[in-house]
Amino acid sequence: MKLHTSVLCGLLFLVASVSAFPVALDASVGGLEPDTKFSSPDLDVAAHLWYQFDQMVFIGGGGGLQMIGKDKQYPALGSLWVRIPFGGRTLPVATGDIGYDFGHDAQFVWRGGGGLDIKNGDHSSILLLGGYESFQKLGGHFYLRVGLLLEL
Repeated sequence: MKLHTSVLCGLLFLVASVSAFPVALDASVGGLEPDTKFSSPDLDVAAHLWYQFDQMVFIGGGGGLQMIGKDKQYPALGSLWVRIPFGGRTLPVATGDIGYDFGHDAQFVWRGGGGLDIKNGDHSSILLLGGYESFQKLGGHFYLRVGLLLEL
């Protein structure tokens, strides 16, 4: 419990210290499925801290928890998010992540995907995301997630 509390305090301190810059946070939850066989999906939880270049391009870092079978994986990723300027309240997005996955099988990992950013007001959006994730040792997986984006 102490580790989770210190991580949360560290994230809050980081957000407070960069509040002069345009930042955003997102969190999403969904399923992860191997590309070789389809069975019941595994848990996939992700969160990012973003620096906003403008309303369309975000760059940042993220992490999460992924259950692959009974193994827990903890990805630490550098990330890029681009809103595609087609539409009004609902915009398509393209996403990319690259990094390292800590856990039972520590390994290199990358993701590519996209989805929809549905504006929920001036500073928040509902996210519908999907894509492909490739693990160095575990092979490829598809993911689907739903989440929330907060622009601070």
